[in-house]
Amino acid sequence: MIAELIVGMTIFVAEPSAVSPDEDVTHEPGSDDELPEDDMPEADAEVAEVEVSPSCPCEVEDWRCWSQHREVCNRERQQTGTSPNATERSPDELSDKAARPKHVPEPVEDTKSFEPERHGAVVAVRAGYLGCTTKWCRDHRGGVLGGLELGYRHGFVAGLISVDGGVGAYRADDDFTAQVGDTEGSFRFFDMGIGAALHFVRTGRIDPWVSARIGYTRVAAHIRGASGQVKVIESVSRGGVRLGGGLPFSVAPRVSVGPRFDVTLPFAGTLCLEIHGPQGSSRECSPVRKLEERLMVDSSGMPIPWSITLDVRLVFGSI
Repeated sequence: MIAELIVGMTIFVAEPSAVSPDEDVTHEPGSDDELPEDDMPEADAEVAEVEVSPSCPCEVEDWRCWSQHREVCNRERQQTGTSPNATERSPDELSDKAARPKHVPEPVEDTKSFEPERHGAVVAVRAGYLGCTTKWCRDHRGGVLGGLELGYRHGFVAGLISVDGGVGAYRADDDFTAQVGDTEGSFRFFDMGIGAALHFVRTGRIDPWVSARIGYTRVAAHIRGASGQVKVIESVSRGGVRLGGGLPFSVAPRVSVGPRFDVTLPFAGTLCLEIHGPQGSSRECSPVRKLEERLMVDSSGMPIPWSITLDVRLVFGSI
C-alpha cells in the first residue's frame, strides 16, 4: 500500500502541465476559475475602498473661510503643513497667545512740534506805543503807532520796505498858552524807508533779528486854540536811519509773534513853522543845520521818535 502511494506521487509530479504556453489563460466572468471577491489581494481591496476627500477652498490669508470649512481645511493643513496667515487670522483661531498680532496704535500727528518757515515772502504788521525823546518832545505825552512791513527773506538776510505812522497827545508850553489861552494839541509821526534785516538763526521757534533802513521821517506838533481862531503847526521833515530789533516766537509754521523796538536817528532836513490866525497865515522854514543862526533854536534838540510794538509776521514760502 505504501509502495503504491509513492508511485502515484511520482507520476503526478512528473506529469507536465496541461496548459499550453500559447493558450489564453484569461478567466472569463462567471467561469469556475474566477477568484471570488473575498480572495482579492489585500492591497487592491484597500485602493478600492479609499474615497477622494474634498480640498480646502480657502486662500491662506482668508481666516474667515478657514473657520467655515474648519474640518476640511484642518485635515489638509495636517497633510500639507499650510495654515492661514497668522496676521490675518481671528484671535480665536490662534492657539499660541504669543503669536497673536500686537495692536499697533495709529500714528498721531504732533501738532505742537513743527519746523517754522524761514524762506520766502514776508508780511509783518505791528502796533504799540509811540514815544519821542530830546528837548523838542518835552510836551509830547505818548501816542499809538501802527506799521506795515513787506519783504523777502533768503536764509539769514531779508530785504524790506516799511511804513509807520502814529499819533499822540501834545500839550503846548506855558508861554504859548499865555498868549492864545487854552489849547489842545496832537503829536503826529510818519516814517517810510527801505532796508534789510539780519536773522541770527535758521531753525527753532525763536527767531531774533536786527534791522536797519533809511528813508523819510516827519514829526509834527499841531496846536489849536480853544476858540479855534489860532492854529500852529511845527513840523520837522528829515532823512532818517531807523534801527530796529525783534524777538519773534513762532506759533505756527508760517506765523510768528513777538516784541520789537525801533528808533529813528534823523539827519539833515528842515524845520517849518506855520501860524494860522485871524490876521492871516504865515509859514517859515529853515534847514536844521542853520536853526541856531536863523531862529536861535538848538538843532541838537530835534525829535528822535521811537516805538515799542507787538509784531506779527507771516511767511508765505518761496515764490
